Amino acid sequence: MNNASVEVGTKLRVLQPKLSPAIWIITKIDQDKILIWEKRSLGLKMISEHLIHSDANETKVTIRMNYEGPLAGLIYQLTRSLTNRYMTMEINGLKKESEKL
Repeated sequence: MNNASVEVGTKLRVLQPKLSPAIWIITKIDQDKILIWEKRSLGLKMISEHLIHSDANETKVTIRMNYEGPLAGLIYQLTRSLTNRYMTMEINGLKKESEKL
């Protein structure tokens, strides 16, 4: 992100192996609680939610990916395995980094 300001409307270019570069736009953010961003293309909107739930004893993170639009079902079927792998990598990386704190 190159120290970019992170707020609603911020556009971020995401590079992932096996996928074309994508521009994701932050649509909702609440510091330390929620980040929702989305990517749009012809016939498809992908919505990624990152939710953080904390109490005195632990912190839990939930990551969800939703697909909307006429191509949602097809794209989900074609990409679900790769998406699940990337989401697992993301949550494992987040867990590893947070345990360093």
